[in-house]
Formats: sequence, C-alpha cells, structure tokens
Amino acid sequence: MANIPEMVASSADSPGEIYDSINIPVKDAVKLYKKAILWSFAISLGPIMEGYDVILLGSFFGLDKFADKYGSPGIAGKRVISAAWQSGISCGMLILTLWQAGCIVGLVLNSMLAERIGYKITLIGSLLMTCVFICMTFFAENIATIEAGAVLIGIPWGVFQTLPLTYIAEVIPICLRGYMATSINLCLVTGQLIASGVVRAFSTRTDEWSYRIPLGLQWAWPLPIIVFTIFAPESPWWLVRQGRVEDAKKSLRRLTSPTCGISIDIDREISIIQATNEQEIFLSNGAGLADCLKGVNIRRTEIAIVAWMIQTLCGFGLVSYAVVFLERAGLSQTNAFSFNIGIFGLGWLGTLGSWVLLEKIGRRTLYLAGLAGMFVLLIGIGVLGACTQGSGVSWAIGCLLLVLALVYDITIGPVCFAIVSEVPATRLKIMSMGIARSFYNLFFIITNILVPRMISAESWNWGAKAGFFWAGSCLILAIWTYERLPETAGRSFAEIDLLFEHQVPARDFAKTDISQFSFELENVQKANDFTEERVERV
Repeated sequence: MANIPEMVASSADSPGEIYDSINIPVKDAVKLYKKAILWSFAISLGPIMEGYDVILLGSFFGLDKFADKYGSPGIAGKRVISAAWQSGISCGMLILTLWQAGCIVGLVLNSMLAERIGYKITLIGSLLMTCVFICMTFFAENIATIEAGAVLIGIPWGVFQTLPLTYIAEVIPICLRGYMATSINLCLVTGQLIASGVVRAFSTRTDEWSYRIPLGLQWAWPLPIIVFTIFAPESPWWLVRQGRVEDAKKSLRRLTSPTCGISIDIDREISIIQATNEQEIFLSNGAGLADCLKGVNIRRTEIAIVAWMIQTLCGFGLVSYAVVFLERAGLSQTNAFSFNIGIFGLGWLGTLGSWVLLEKIGRRTLYLAGLAGMFVLLIGIGVLGACTQGSGVSWAIGCLLLVLALVYDITIGPVCFAIVSEVPATRLKIMSMGIARSFYNLFFIITNILVPRMISAESWNWGAKAGFFWAGSCLILAIWTYERLPETAGRSFAEIDLLFEHQVPARDFAKTDISQFSFELENVQKANDFTEERVERV
C-alpha cells in the first residue's frame, strides 16, 4: 500500500536519489529497472512462440497444398479441411493444456509445481518439451498425427500462458506494471504477425514445404529462451515466500541498476514484500487451490476468470479465422493472406497504442470502450453478411475485420493481462491465474467449435452474419464489466488486498481512500516485525 515504505526503517546508504518501488516516477523507474524490463521481455518470448503456433495451423486451413495433403473431397471436387477437423486441431492444442496447466487440475498442478521448484526451472522444462512435440506436426503423414502433436504441445503452453505474466507482475514496479503486463499481448501479436508473414511468403510454393518450413521454424524459439531463462534472476516474491530472504535481496539487486544515479533501499523493498505476504496470511490464512474459492478470494477469482473469458467471447474468433473467412467471402488466397498480415500488423500497433491510454484512462474504462466498439463493428459485419455477396462487400467485411482487430488490440487484448496480473492475491496469484486461464481455454475450445461451423459453407454457412451472434455476446459482457470489473491502476498489491477485503464495489475502487482502513494498517505494520522462525514458517 502507498504508505508501507514509511513503516519500514531505511537502511540504505547508496548515492543518488533513493525511491521506493511504489512511489518512483515512470521515467526513473525505467532507468532503475531496465534490467528487470529486459529480463521480462526475454522470458516473454514464450508467448511469441505461442502466438506463432496459434496462427500457424489456423492459416494452413486456407492453404491449398495443406488441404491437398490432409483434406478430403469437398464441394466441386476440391479437397478441403472439414470444419470438424479445424475445430479438432484447434481444441487439440488446448486439451492437455487443460490437464497440465488448465481447467481445475492442469493449470493448478503446473502452478503448484512452479511455486515449489521455481519459475525458471518450470519454464525451462516446458521449453524442452516443446522441442520434442514440434517433431510430431513437422513429420506428420496424416491429419490425425497433426491432431496428436497439437494436443501434446498444449502441455508447455500452459506454462507460457501464465508464468511470464506472473514473473512480470512480481519483478516490475507498480508504475510500469500495466505496460509490461500488456506487453504479453504484444508478444502474442508479434508471434501471430510473424506466422502470418511466414505462411504468406511460402503460400506460393507448390510442394509440401509450403507448410513444413513454417512448422520447422518453431524450433528457432526454444533454445534462446532457455538461455535467457537460465541467466534470469528468480522472482524476489517467490524467494520470500520460500523463506529465502537473502536470495531475494540478491535477486532484487540483479533486477535494478543503481549505477544510473537512482536507487532503492533493497532492505526496505524486501520488507514491503514480506509485509504484503504477511498481510495476506492474516487476511486469508491459506495459499492453496481451495483458498482461491473462499471468502473474498472467490470474487477476485471470478474477475480474473471473466476478464480472460472476455477475450474469447467478444467475437475476436472471427479475426482468428480471417484467411478462411475472407476466402469464403470471395477474396483470392493471396489477398486473404495479405489481409491476415494486415490484421495482426494493426494489432501490434494497437497494443502500443494501449500503452498511451492504459494509465490515463484505466483498465475498466478501456474494457468497456473496447466491448462497445466491438459491438458496433460486429453489427456492421453482420449487416454486410446479410447483403448480396460481391467483391465490394467482401472487401468491406475485410476492412471491418481490420478495425475489429485494432479495437481489440488497443483495449481488451492487452488490458486483460494487466487485470489478471493485478486482481489475485500475491500468494494465490499463480493459482488464480491458472484457474482463470483454464476457463479461457475451455471457452476457446467452445468458440473454436462454433466459429468454423458458423463460417463454413459446408456447415451452418452463416458467413459474416455470425457478427450478430458475437455482438449479442459483447453486450452481455459489457454489462458484467460495468457491474463487476474494478479499477486497479496505480494500486499496490497490499492496497488491492484491502479494497477486496472491505468489499468495495467495483465502481468505487478508483476513488476509495485506502487510509480509512486503519485496523489493517496496524496489522501490516506489525507484520514488518519478522523473526527467522516466522519467515521459515511462511
């Protein structure tokens, strides 16, 4: 909370201006924490690989040579990948994600493993698994083998989906936390953009290497990420929770650059972490799966779950199938792939744009604005889908998809990561995020079953009229956001704890004065008085 540093005695004697991580200005925070920023970006290369993988197989559905190899006879004798197999492959990527790092068991199991052995070892093990499972899709001779490879690669995906974000939340100061959390979306979009460009570049080939080379390029990611992860400092928050206070101090020193003339009091920062950890023990008295669903934490878990589910229920799935969608709308394969690159290019720029708005407007307002904007655009797509199809209508639908991607990636796409990294309690963060991501994966499966059938000429054949369905979903989600999503911008983890503990309504989070909760402040102050026995017990 804002005045915790005042409670902790300073022992720093380093030169230059001394700040605490809560009150440090953004400009000085960038200078002081530049190492933490670089390490966070290095570990976030995992989501780039995930974004690359997501788009890769989805793009292959519009690739003639891929359909010739793995498809079946369709309309007019042309071989196609059926809607059922499209859903199967997309879901397969998530089935074991839901086991290892997903729905109820998998992500919780992974979270418990990361909490026990550390973030670094867990991430390295997952990267090694990725190298093995890429082989299955690269050397596949039939679509069933591609399905099996997609299923198995879901295991390390569970780690990439949560661990980098948890690491960022714990090593980056408050004033930079939102920017760095939203950078996860930038990494995902970067991977999607790279995959779109690679597929577009090889789409003109007339042999099997038009899809095997893009698949093989997946091996370029794990090795450098493993090297970066080996040398990265462990999270000081994790080390404190393990009772390794001295190691936490060493890690924090490696994450900062006091030679820039700006410094922090390392002892005081670690005391803040200890105090927050002790406060959460006092408030919740637990750090297991069941504690995510007890008392005030069930509200926090709900917010993380729905905030992440919104990403897949807001209609963005239409953009994910842009290549197939645009080809069905009458565009050539070349133009469809070009649109795909443009969509993710705008998404990349949109994420950068979200950094300008994130702290000025806030997470809650951006979420509401994003849902409202997507609602209008989806209605427009639905209306165009109901018109007589032609090249002009097809291009208009494509342009609206471009704008839809831009709106998503300037609001819901990146802001979600800031929300889910801030809302859970620090002791339950990796478990709460695991549960939330599990529900995201579950609904991603559902949307990846629905969307191909909606747009496929061989199934429901809704085409662009599917926009009406997702517009209705956006409206429902906007109502939930207004009533349930709190504003956490600029709040320390300890402040957020107290706001939830006192059941402050979501609409009042931003304007509530935290100093009124004097009883808890006294307990936080007492929590600073650590002994070795208490630290070992924690």
